[in-house]
Amino acid sequence: MIVIARNEEQSIKACLESITDNDYDNQDYEIILMDDHSEDKTIAIAESLGIANLRVLRLADYNLESFSNSYKKAGQYYAIKESKYGVILQMDADCVCPATWIEDMTAAMSQHEMVTGPIFIKGDDSFLSRWQTFEIIGTMVMTYAGIRSEYWQSANAANMIYKKNIYQRFAEEMDKNVASGDDIFLINWAHKNDYTIGYNKSKKSIVTTEAEVGLSNLFRQRLRWATKTKKYSFLGLKALMVGFFLFHLLILILGVSSVAWSSFFLMPFIILFLAKWIGDIVLLVSCAPFFKERYSLILSPAFSLAHTFYVVLIGVSGAILNDYKWKGRTVR
Repeated sequence: MIVIARNEEQSIKACLESITDNDYDNQDYEIILMDDHSEDKTIAIAESLGIANLRVLRLADYNLESFSNSYKKAGQYYAIKESKYGVILQMDADCVCPATWIEDMTAAMSQHEMVTGPIFIKGDDSFLSRWQTFEIIGTMVMTYAGIRSEYWQSANAANMIYKKNIYQRFAEEMDKNVASGDDIFLINWAHKNDYTIGYNKSKKSIVTTEAEVGLSNLFRQRLRWATKTKKYSFLGLKALMVGFFLFHLLILILGVSSVAWSSFFLMPFIILFLAKWIGDIVLLVSCAPFFKERYSLILSPAFSLAHTFYVVLIGVSGAILNDYKWKGRTVR
């Protein structure tokens, strides 16, 4: 099991203890914590926990010349290279897992060679936190639908398991200059090379992380996700994302035009926004209970409107910006 961490002193204890609390013999797996040049007490806290099967590695001890500024990707590469086992299970350092996670994700590998699992974002009752909760639920539904239909492949590195030899083959070809995308590029490479891929639709495997606090933090996180889309070469996922962006851009253009220029644009705006709003309601009302959530019908128009602005803003920013700040460093 690998966990890549940078400046995670607030979350690393909960992360590692959630792993060791699993109903799984700790002699059957190791935890490799790769420190990505942390400037806080992340590693001191991890080492103080006294976890017998924990190995702490430091990315600073490895040759990073070929990785440009792709630190997390380098961390994943060297952590997997150092691992003793033939199956890699990975989670992000700001996440926690249930006590059934290891066994449930491992069991899913009996039918597949690579599996991704559900992610859930929890927070307080603020509008921003609730919006992030429902946005990730929608993302998980689309991830499941793509893998199930085989029209597109998506994943989140916070909850993945795969055979080590698949990654080793992928690493021979991967673009080490793309800072993010250690999950998306891997799963699409695996699909292209005919490895069997699954989505573990199980409540026992839900990994949870905290909602981002503040719009600026949320924007930086989602921008980090969006910048890698320029490097996508897989048609299915690219077509989905372009179509998704254009649909929301059209809604926004029609809305602005109906206010600024002519009421002629008002009816097309209403029709498209209603289609989105109803689609959001149907999707989230039916799927939110899987994560023990209830979608707020009262707030749903505001959620859908905010999501429209979000998709356009992140889509445009991801296309034109080449660098961003994340965890105290500028990434390109």
